[in-house]
Amino acid sequence: MYTVEKISSNQVKIEFTIPAEEVNEAYRKAFAQNKNMFRVPGFRKGKAPRSIVENMYGKDVLTSDAVDVLMKDQYGKVIDDEKLAVVDAGSIQNVDMAQDQEAHITVTVYVEPEVELADYSSVEVELHLDEVTDERVQEAIDAERRKLGRKVEVTEGGIQEGDDVEFDYAGTVNGEAFEGGSAEHYTLKIGSNSFIPGFESQMVGLCVNDESDLAVTFPEKYHSEELAGKDAVFHVKIHKITREELPAEDDEFAADVSDFDTFEEYKKSVVEKLEKECAESNRQNKFNAAIGKLATESKMDIPQPMVDRELDMLVRRQTYQIQAYGISFDQYLSMMGTTQDQFRTMMRPQAEFDVKCEMVIKTLLDKPEFKASDEEVLALVAKRELNKEGKMTEDELLKNYREMASQEKLQDVMLERITVVEPKAEEPDDEAETETSDEENKD
Repeated sequence: MYTVEKISSNQVKIEFTIPAEEVNEAYRKAFAQNKNMFRVPGFRKGKAPRSIVENMYGKDVLTSDAVDVLMKDQYGKVIDDEKLAVVDAGSIQNVDMAQDQEAHITVTVYVEPEVELADYSSVEVELHLDEVTDERVQEAIDAERRKLGRKVEVTEGGIQEGDDVEFDYAGTVNGEAFEGGSAEHYTLKIGSNSFIPGFESQMVGLCVNDESDLAVTFPEKYHSEELAGKDAVFHVKIHKITREELPAEDDEFAADVSDFDTFEEYKKSVVEKLEKECAESNRQNKFNAAIGKLATESKMDIPQPMVDRELDMLVRRQTYQIQAYGISFDQYLSMMGTTQDQFRTMMRPQAEFDVKCEMVIKTLLDKPEFKASDEEVLALVAKRELNKEGKMTEDELLKNYREMASQEKLQDVMLERITVVEPKAEEPDDEAETETSDEENKD
């Protein structure tokens, strides 16, 4: 027998009353599971009778394990019967239990919080919508051109942005050479910004066999303290210039990279593809922005176990992404000058926000207006060809895809209720402006 009491918006207290015969059975199981752990003089390991073990170690020696046996049998059944959305394993707050007696055990568990939704009948969000520009279309076409491009050596004319240049360089500060400041036959892509600011831009226009002195200044924050902020001169000599030669934007190119005969048809298809991608991106971003705003404005008391669980997932995801670049997570933290605890503290607000968004979506899906009907579920199945081989019955389809259909319905309905406005431009810091004006007035 048990009672369930909600003691807060995210906590439930379960009080178990367990008959003596079940208590005694739990003690019997606890002893059977642990008898090999007790050492009793005169008995082989695990062969001492339970009564002797209890006399030697105390009557309560098995109580903790007996409680575990009872909770394993009782706890899960209560959670299922009461349909409690438990988010942690719970903690035992009180145990009144002894052999041959009725037991009373109190367990407190965190559950998903009650959510007091903000007004979702209309939602205004600040969002910059994606759009297909001429530059974006050209970038997509150039990406395909580069696949068919080839490297050619430049013998006439000077260096341009994007060229690969092979050259010698020798740097000096106050006329003195410095460690690591020279190299021969070094190759650099102009525009990669991998050298000191101003270095690459001064190379533009130089030709093969040209020599020149490039005057630059090391950044104030530079890995070598001896060079930080110092003026330097690099003498360079150009050996070779290589340039990427791309195919012309013509019908032949279109036929090579697509099923279209003319470049105009191909370009039109590129625009259509980008517009489709853009529309889907805007759709998802609008929905996410609306859910994010509702999460911020709705009232809910998120239990820490939910945040901790989400935080663990965020850290794991970040770890996998870092490892994909060939470095360990500890190396990444060292490069960032932080610790795991500090990183988790930094990520915790994001974890809490993500949980709130999850709870908003779950609460909305419980609303009748967003629940997909049988017809809507079957329409989704047909649209996405989810039963192409016809192996599932209609009942199985309704059971397996109702949640997916409801999520799509929620997104469709909410998108009709969203108004998008351009993000407000950041206002200047009036205090900073005043301080600047004061300084100018002093001059």
